[in-house]
Amino acid sequence: MNKITFKVSTQKDYSVAALIKEVNKISCKIRFDLENGIVAVENVNDTMVDSVIDLINNYYTILGVEIDNTFGETTENQVVTVVEDTTN
Repeated sequence: MNKITFKVSTQKDYSVAALIKEVNKISCKIRFDLENGIVAVENVNDTMVDSVIDLINNYYTILGVEIDNTFGETTENQVVTVVEDTTN
């Protein structure tokens, strides 16, 4: 899975050190934007998705989830249409 973004609110008191130790067990890029209540996970292996969801759920209340499986696609598959203005 390319990118999962969680909208979260803090669930309870927790140790940041404990959270970091658990995150270290998962091979992915993870960004915690606690000021805005966002946890973004990128390049997570499909076999680790359950672990990521459990991790986030252990420390936060999940309010919403956005999944982006198109993140990082090349432009080879995109079609661009150019319209020329000939009214001049």
